[in-house]
Amino acid sequence: LLSQSYTYKHQTLEILRNIPDLTWVPAIPKNYKQYSVGQSNQVLKTKQFKPLFEQKPSDIDRANEISWDWRQIKGNCFRDKPIDQENCAAPQALSIAAQLSMTRCIRGKDQARIDYSEQYIISCDTSTKGCEGGFSMFVQNFMRDYGTTTSQCVSYKSGKDGNKRQCPRTCDDNTPLPPLIKSKNFDNVCQDEPAMRSAVKFSPVQSAMTVYEDFFFYEKGIYSHKTGENLGYQNVLIIGWGETNGVRFWICQNSWGPEWGENGYFKIQRANNECGIEKDCFLMLP
Repeated sequence: LLSQSYTYKHQTLEILRNIPDLTWVPAIPKNYKQYSVGQSNQVLKTKQFKPLFEQKPSDIDRANEISWDWRQIKGNCFRDKPIDQENCAAPQALSIAAQLSMTRCIRGKDQARIDYSEQYIISCDTSTKGCEGGFSMFVQNFMRDYGTTTSQCVSYKSGKDGNKRQCPRTCDDNTPLPPLIKSKNFDNVCQDEPAMRSAVKFSPVQSAMTVYEDFFFYEKGIYSHKTGENLGYQNVLIIGWGETNGVRFWICQNSWGPEWGENGYFKIQRANNECGIEKDCFLMLP
């Protein structure tokens, strides 16, 4: 099995390297060298949904900038290294906890970045299935209606073993839970690409995208799907946009750790709904 996996990955890498005019650089990421495709599939259980309502961005100006990158504008609102979900397929929880941290910092609700607890969401949100994935809209509802605590209070543990764990009643050190932090609301901002840019200019947007086999091989550049099967879905955060040599792209944060992609981030083609990234996306109102 290990030999087959090794051979398969290097064959896939060779196929990608021979695709003409590829706008991204493929490689075998360190985090997934030990995984078979079947095992890799276990980290991709986020579910997409058909929108139950149509909402428009609320009082947000159209964004006409050629490029935007929140890391350059509010770098203090970002982790030094994006988190790695490891063995827990809960990108919906990891992405919304990061979205809450970024949004509250960017919009001035917190004086400095505060890391909010992914673990509390994984363990306490009964509308999702913990490390078995969940719907983006449901976790947005949970953040609005219930909220989460800080990572200092309840740290991330499920990545080690994929276990959801019971909803905590105290912090890790057995002190009482502080009041939970909620969002005010959220907007479905996938009406069109200009609306998405306007939303991202307000704060990072949570989106679900289809993951194909070749996405695991992404190292840098502007990703577009070229080869391999559909393995599932992944929640990511859109934090900016740009254009290189006429190719428009979104800048996104993943939750596969800093050794994957461009230090945990990636670019993906924009304005053509690449991998469905412009289908299910939510702006958080802090």
